[in-house]
Amino acid sequence: MKFTLLFIFVCLSVITFAKEPDPEKVLEEGKQLYRLEKASWYATDDFFTRFAHKTSSAGIYISYISAEGNVNTVFFDKNNPDQLLVRYTFDFIPKTMPLIVDTVNLEATILEKDLKAIKTETGKLAPLICISYENTGFNFIPIITPEEKKVYILTAPKEPGAVLIGNDYCFTFDSKNKYKDMKRLHRSLISLPYKSNEANNPLESSFHSHVVSDIIDPTDICTLLLYKDFTEWKKHIVLGKKYVSIFDMENESLNIITRKEWDKLEKNKKNSD
Repeated sequence: MKFTLLFIFVCLSVITFAKEPDPEKVLEEGKQLYRLEKASWYATDDFFTRFAHKTSSAGIYISYISAEGNVNTVFFDKNNPDQLLVRYTFDFIPKTMPLIVDTVNLEATILEKDLKAIKTETGKLAPLICISYENTGFNFIPIITPEEKKVYILTAPKEPGAVLIGNDYCFTFDSKNKYKDMKRLHRSLISLPYKSNEANNPLESSFHSHVVSDIIDPTDICTLLLYKDFTEWKKHIVLGKKYVSIFDMENESLNIITRKEWDKLEKNKKNSD
């Protein structure tokens, strides 16, 4: 009987431990999404400037991490699904100017075709499943790993001045690029201004609450990094039921503490004031 109770206690301890949040894992995936979306931003700007004569032939574009660790962005020829118009190669952290602009080796790889397939399918499903808001658009970020195929959807503003958090989704696909299911990451969409309306009272941090998940999502991290150069606040806090995530945008570091610890810190802060 003692052995049985001990065994149950050990199992429960393992289960509890397994459910602890992993800041490094969510931070890593958030940074990966950021790198992919940043490359897409720069590649799109360059493409419509440098290759204006090819825009009428441009189909879907996708970004992915290369085997060397750089970020590639390719534009497909809409008239020839297996051919590319151009392939960009960016630094590990994409900068405005690409490392390579390849207009010679334009045969799409298997990975590029698969990424295109799941992004295209998500583009067909999104209007039927996802909620659309006025003056916003969807950004699709396909990712393929040995373990899974998925496409994240971010809601982006069509006008500058605010950071949009929420109304994001994750679509998953099987090995044959067939749709499996969809997960909604936030239940709503919030708009965070770049700056305070009060010149003498700048914003030091921003925050939002979580209902679906208990910690910050990779999509949150991606969005915050994309807009960190535009906001006066450099820290974002996500309040969950069990945990509080504190993301430092300048240092790109993430700290996750329990809600009890957070409440205690806030109480002590109020008492000291």
